[in-house]
Amino acid sequence: MKSYTNYHLALSKKYYQSGCLKGLYNEERDNLSCLSVAPAYEKLNQLLRKYGGKWNWDKRPRYYKDHLGIQRRLRDEETRLYLFYKGEKEIGYCLVTAPKKFRSDPEEGHHIIEIENIALDVAETGNGYGRYFLQEIFACLFMDYETVYLTSRSTNHSGVIPFYQKMGMSVIHIEKNQPCDLIFEERIVA
Repeated sequence: MKSYTNYHLALSKKYYQSGCLKGLYNEERDNLSCLSVAPAYEKLNQLLRKYGGKWNWDKRPRYYKDHLGIQRRLRDEETRLYLFYKGEKEIGYCLVTAPKKFRSDPEEGHHIIEIENIALDVAETGNGYGRYFLQEIFACLFMDYETVYLTSRSTNHSGVIPFYQKMGMSVIHIEKNQPCDLIFEERIVA
């Protein structure tokens, strides 16, 4: 059984605002846009396969086995789904949800939101688009939240952790030797 390392990253509103003043979040692109849409189960499944299939996101138990759990999360008032566009073409997405628990700072009143999934079409990487879209997501989320949190597995793209760090996020916890939890059986639609 293959294992992986799970990285937990976070960015505080205070550090984000400091980064804004220093010009860290000033990427502009005329042909790119970020659109908030109603979170729908069918659309999320399509996005997981289209953008996360290469890294087996659609085979993770939280999406594959827990159909009711994901449907509940999608109905939660804090859940948001953003679609990324280059002109008229959809090139990625971001799913944002309220985290079950936060391992770094359990201080009362600490308002946290999790970037559960964020993905860009592999053909569109290396052009600064990821930087643009992540700064757009940060701008939206820091209007309502004090901390943006996400996790990333070592099985994702090798450049993703350094990318998040360049965007101001800090690694706050590392879980090594996590057992593989991917499910490779024939998928049955619920």
